[in-house]
Amino acid sequence: MHQGKPLIIDHAIRVNKRNDLSSTATDREEIDANAFAAALLMPSSLVNAAVQREVSSGYVTVEQVIKRLADVFDVSTEAMRWRLVNLGIIN
Repeated sequence: MHQGKPLIIDHAIRVNKRNDLSSTATDREEIDANAFAAALLMPSSLVNAAVQREVSSGYVTVEQVIKRLADVFDVSTEAMRWRLVNLGIIN
């Protein structure tokens, strides 16, 4: 956090590295971490407002909305697709 200062850890820490279980969407900690990251990077209120703007701007496909919103929020199209699914905006 502070340039030039050494990192001092005075207690044990745990580091979870990605493994085969991480990508299966069955690990509770991984699911919680993904939900936190999605809410931080793509807040529901901002995503909902952006979707409304896209839809009201004229005819757009679901794929166009995903691509445009991924660009706006600077995330992958896959991340945006999952966010829209989890928010109940698309199936």
